[in-house]
Amino acid sequence: MNVITQDKGIDEVIHHQDEVENLDIITSGPIPPMPSELLGSKKFEQLLEDLKVTYDYIFIDSPPVLSVTDASVLAAKVDGTILVVISFGETKVDAAKTAMKSLERVGAKMLGVVLSKAKVNKSGYYYYYHYDYEYSGETKKDRKKKKNKGKREQNDKGGVVDA
Repeated sequence: MNVITQDKGIDEVIHHQDEVENLDIITSGPIPPMPSELLGSKKFEQLLEDLKVTYDYIFIDSPPVLSVTDASVLAAKVDGTILVVISFGETKVDAAKTAMKSLERVGAKMLGVVLSKAKVNKSGYYYYYHYDYEYSGETKKDRKKKKNKGKREQNDKGGVVDA
């Protein structure tokens, strides 16, 4: 944000990385009082345009979508957005869906989702039952109930009858 708040030139804030070829980093600098206003400013739009002249790809790491408005403001200004779900299996599905809806509301072009800390089985493939929940809306418990529904049911008096 030093480029915007302190009128520093891009060359003054870029950190060239010797360890990784063709990687430059601009840190956010001190957090200003109203960061989303700066991200929505003409100065920030001009910064992005200036960076596009030099760089093929610009990645912006933003705060969580549901915590502050910064991510939504950024998503509306960039060419594509990748939602990162931290702690896969711990993050509530509803929270991830709410984040997606929030990004869709601002017209974000969704490129995909990255799942961090996802469990991998021995063959190296991800467990897919988590994905079923996202698309079908069913939980594992719902699928088990549906599977067992046609087998045997308990009657009102505690006895078991074939269904």
